[in-house]
Amino acid sequence: MYNAWDKEIGQGREEVETRKLADKFVAEHPEFYNEAFRVKSEPELVRSLDVLRQAEMHEEVARIQAWLWHHFEPQQIGGEVQSVIRVVPAVEDNDEEND
Repeated sequence: MYNAWDKEIGQGREEVETRKLADKFVAEHPEFYNEAFRVKSEPELVRSLDVLRQAEMHEEVARIQAWLWHHFEPQQIGGEVQSVIRVVPAVEDNDEEND
């Protein structure tokens, strides 16, 4: 996910690919995203990211960042903050294609 998001790697920031990878990660790891986690607002999660980054808790940062990419539309910078929840299609199981 981070490689797809990084502006300096490959073709630059690939938002669509990043979100697809985040959608897949969230679908494959429901154990990370219990109900208490799911009801947190976007600003609460972003504040958590700041604290966890300072504490160098990289796995927790990755889980929250994946949820943010999965669950929320990108914000417009400037003006009033308004979180917009994404409508995410079901993740398809591509294992059959690899057989």
